[in-house]
Amino acid sequence: LGREHRWLVVLCAALPFAAIHVNNVPWQALPGLFGLGIVLGWLYERHGSLLPCVLVHAGFNACNVALLFAFTKASPDL
Repeated sequence: LGREHRWLVVLCAALPFAAIHVNNVPWQALPGLFGLGIVLGWLYERHGSLLPCVLVHAGFNACNVALLFAFTKASPDL
């Protein structure tokens, strides 16, 4: 679609990014994943490299794992 429609492309790419996770996360997480997809698209547009996207995605995953461990320790019933 060209550079003049790059934000439309980012939005269109963020939707399947969220949808690909639909079987692995609760439905409530999908808007956040859509937002993450937009951020990752913006990072790629700004830097022209996938490296910042990979680092942000890894950091996002690390934060979620840390939260899982924190809440699992706090409440063994989870």
